[in-house]
Amino acid sequence: MPKTRSALSVFAACGFSREALVRLARQTEFCKRAGSKINAADFLAYFCTQSIQGTVSNNDLAAAIESGTGVSASRQAYWLRIGGA
Repeated sequence: MPKTRSALSVFAACGFSREALVRLARQTEFCKRAGSKINAADFLAYFCTQSIQGTVSNNDLAAAIESGTGVSASRQAYWLRIGGA
């Protein structure tokens, strides 16, 4: 999980704390409730990391987040959050 920490440290250096990312996610309705499986800060960190490595697929994103955080959400859940519907 060092990639997540390094991505989050980059966000922190830009003035975005984990709490600020969660607040922004709620304001934009990326996350609508506190009990959501998809954590905004983790999503953004893994999305950026996957983007640097190449094209991001919802399947790869779901697998990377699950292996790094233990949180299992479907690729369709990520697709919906990104604006698929």
